[in-house]
Amino acid sequence: MNSEIEMHLWSIAGKYLKYLRFIPFLNMVSVCNSLSFGTVNKNSDIDLFIVTEKNRLFITRTLLLILFHILGVRRHGNKIKNRICLSFFVDESNSNLQKIALKDDYYLVLWILKMYPVINKNDYYNKFLTVNSWLNTYINFRQDVFFNEKNRLNFEYNSVFKNFLQFIFSGFLGNKLEMILQYWQLKRAKSKTKPGDSGVIVENGILKFHKIDRRIFFNEIIRKNMLSNEKISKEKLNLALLKF
Repeated sequence: MNSEIEMHLWSIAGKYLKYLRFIPFLNMVSVCNSLSFGTVNKNSDIDLFIVTEKNRLFITRTLLLILFHILGVRRHGNKIKNRICLSFFVDESNSNLQKIALKDDYYLVLWILKMYPVINKNDYYNKFLTVNSWLNTYINFRQDVFFNEKNRLNFEYNSVFKNFLQFIFSGFLGNKLEMILQYWQLKRAKSKTKPGDSGVIVENGILKFHKIDRRIFFNEIIRKNMLSNEKISKEKLNLALLKF
């Protein structure tokens, strides 16, 4: 772990993620992957996992891409370091991630428990954990606070501009725009997806663009550090993480 780089990335997150309050239809936005794991390096970005309201994923994604592009911090092309990566979206009807789990997917369990909510509308994070109750087959503790308190960010999700956009795009106009953006974005994403990209999912309610799926590798490492068929304790999860 490089604490200096980690603190720098959290400071960037604190500076720019506050603008999420201007984006409508967000249920939850969480920092995930290397920053939430505490395994960053000098080339790391800030990965976000985003849960939107039902049937508003593509409007929300478009607004987020525009926002972070204007702010000059959107990850794209070779611009990776210190950028914000918008690589994983689900809408609330697809927030149960068991459907994308591999067999004995300890890494996905760890990934979920390590995510760090920065937007948490109406305590959606606890609802998300309840929907993903299949985690109980892997773990033997109740997840409450699994992140580092010193880095904790939590932004108030409210603004006049967000409420205005939500009002404009909640009805017929929003439904039509969502359909147009969905058709265009799915078509574009599928054209760029290659056979064998196991970490890429392009569906109506899920967009996941992790071209390198490291879960098989990490799951094997985790398995070697635990007894077979044993439920994972918090300590064993952290021990396994240190082996990466």
